[in-house]
Amino acid sequence: MAGSPDTGPGLESASQPSVPPPASTDGMTHVTPESPAPTAIPEASNPGANDRAAGSLTPDGGSPLPEPDPGARVAPCAPRPVAADDGALRMHHVHFNTRDPATSIAFVERFFSATAIDFCTDEAGSRVTRAAKTERAYFLYTRVDAPPSDMRLNRLAHIGFNTPDVEAELARLLALDAPLADASVCATAAEGTPCNTFTVQWFYVDNDEGARFEIASGPGPSASGFAHLHLVEPSYPFFEDVLGAALQDPRGTPHVDGVNMVASGRSGVLDPNIVYEDTRGAAVDHVGFSTTDLEGALGRIEAAGIPIEEPISFKENYGFRSFMLRSPEGVWVEIVEDSPFM
Repeated sequence: MAGSPDTGPGLESASQPSVPPPASTDGMTHVTPESPAPTAIPEASNPGANDRAAGSLTPDGGSPLPEPDPGARVAPCAPRPVAADDGALRMHHVHFNTRDPATSIAFVERFFSATAIDFCTDEAGSRVTRAAKTERAYFLYTRVDAPPSDMRLNRLAHIGFNTPDVEAELARLLALDAPLADASVCATAAEGTPCNTFTVQWFYVDNDEGARFEIASGPGPSASGFAHLHLVEPSYPFFEDVLGAALQDPRGTPHVDGVNMVASGRSGVLDPNIVYEDTRGAAVDHVGFSTTDLEGALGRIEAAGIPIEEPISFKENYGFRSFMLRSPEGVWVEIVEDSPFM
């Protein structure tokens, strides 16, 4: 989308890049060289006191977890209720890695008017997993020990919010001391002038965990709020096979429930100096879509020949069952069993 050349929304000319070799810390050009490699922690683990003392996962972003006896387990979230519908895939969540979920939730509350919510609780209500709710998806969080890798090092470059008045939104965020991306990205933003690509105005805000947020005037279909996932030279046939009919207007402005699956240039935009990483372990770890018929979705995706990277399991920290997929360019996708986002 904005900030990158050749921003065409259609799918018909999508390139099919080969999968890059596994990333390593040796010889990799990092956008933020001082950031150490992340220590990824599996989101499905549910550690006890001994694990937490070693710095393991604590997914909740607000309410403190109770301290159990040594070796005891924190109670899992109760399963989220699932309302019956036609089983179609729907936009569900963006999943972040962060050293401090509470601070990351406060960031999107302050700058993007997201709402902090209790996403799930255990049966007794003694633990809570916090999340943020935007206009079209949840933002979920996994706590990690070390800074996650910068998302600009993978093929999900940023996520975006649309607004009909980019200049006014830039002025509002400047007044709030929002952390703009460095001047090499958009030199005029700090002076109150958005950058332009074709007919789209835009600028970026970065958080301390390597996540990048774009504020832009388009593309649609959504005019405001959380509005796009910015993919770099994606393999759109993968997303068409996975999402099926949920991917609306695939040859024009491809989107799921108003969230644009926008592509950054169909070819020639990959930086030859970067060994692109998988999104797992990055500031944005994966993107989630929901269905009320998880086994049906699994069967359809398997029939399309797409490998299942992680089979169906119950995610104790989030209260849903899910399975995981990986696009050819390393963008991870989670299919979860949950009611449609409301």
